[in-house]
Amino acid sequence: MKILFYLSIIYFCLTSHAFSACFVHSYPKIIKINNMLDDSIIFESDCNENVQINFVRLISSANGKLNSKHLQAIYKSEYKLDVNFKPENIEVMEIKEYISENMAKDHSLSFSSINSFYKNASINLSQNDFVEVQCNNCSTPGNKNFKLLLNKKVIWLSGKLLLRRTAFVTKKDINAFNDKLSKSLFEESVIFSEGKEQLFTDLKNIHFYTANKKILNGKSLRSNDLSPLDLIKYGRPVKVILKSKTLSLRSSAVAKQAGKYGQMIELYNQKTKKKIFGRVVDFNTVVVEL
Repeated sequence: MKILFYLSIIYFCLTSHAFSACFVHSYPKIIKINNMLDDSIIFESDCNENVQINFVRLISSANGKLNSKHLQAIYKSEYKLDVNFKPENIEVMEIKEYISENMAKDHSLSFSSINSFYKNASINLSQNDFVEVQCNNCSTPGNKNFKLLLNKKVIWLSGKLLLRRTAFVTKKDINAFNDKLSKSLFEESVIFSEGKEQLFTDLKNIHFYTANKKILNGKSLRSNDLSPLDLIKYGRPVKVILKSKTLSLRSSAVAKQAGKYGQMIELYNQKTKKKIFGRVVDFNTVVVEL
């Protein structure tokens, strides 16, 4: 009987502890510097250490707006704990996202990574905190040093600023000099880079080129990945389109030199016995502007 009595007391204590209420007071905005946060995101709490550790882990994996009632429901269902959270909404975002939103007037620029010697793993903002981002040379891509003013307190940051660009990305591996190129082999995508490499942009005329090296699946197409084909062969007859603003005539001539897409080449008109010059626009086709 005594054993049953003591077991009843132990069970009562355990269940009472499990469902006892406590609170965690955090911040309206948490800006993550590191992926794994620390307990600085907790302004105050009377919950035990395990509850606080679980809260830090949960916020570390989050991104976006979290509602306190939703957090409370998670703790009740997952941990059988009654935890009250403040404030009503907690917004969690990465520091590179926050800096880009608040500093980059030119949306073609974005930070790829940001580093800081700030003591905490995050910058935690209350409702009335004043934040300003200052960078004197952030109008061009590259490695940058800049500062964040938090209520006039300076937090120094560094990061790599990249240029937002539109690129054509390969859908599969493309072999050098073997595969016939077509638009269907590529898809348009947004990439971020330092902007030093010259991207190939004339996808409409990709069939006039060949790959001069193996291009792996998922890679952005660069101009130096391709070599233009000879569309005109020396000594061969070619179609000639004579064009003016109001006139378009067709003729023929003999190529006096080989030509690639877009090149001006010399032709010989056998009927008039004269040299003419035209721009290569297709296989065995040139345009002569009148």
